[in-house]
Amino acid sequence: MKTVTSFEGYVPRIVQKFYCNIHEDMADPLSPFYQKVYVRGHIYDFSFLIIADFLNIPMVELDEFEKDYAIDNVVSKLLGDVTVLLDDSYALKSCELTYKYSGLHKIAQHKWWPTAH
Repeated sequence: MKTVTSFEGYVPRIVQKFYCNIHEDMADPLSPFYQKVYVRGHIYDFSFLIIADFLNIPMVELDEFEKDYAIDNVVSKLLGDVTVLLDDSYALKSCELTYKYSGLHKIAQHKWWPTAH
């Protein structure tokens, strides 16, 4: 069986078809489509291990980044000096952000986040 590493070059149309043909059972270990993709009549092995090997990226067992911040500090930075009591039902609204983060939020919405229109 071929793998995605046997391809050479970049063919945009095949990549578009590849994105359309990722099966929803690709992540289910019990599925026959587990870590496989269908492109132009062929099924290829496709997993994070193959991608990492192709790109020469070392695999790590655990996330090496340690979180050294508290949620209160993050909220304080985003909202400025506004104090908010956080609980599970609280949703941060974009209108509560500081001018800086409100502007960044609008740019991200317009330029980077996918939308339906």
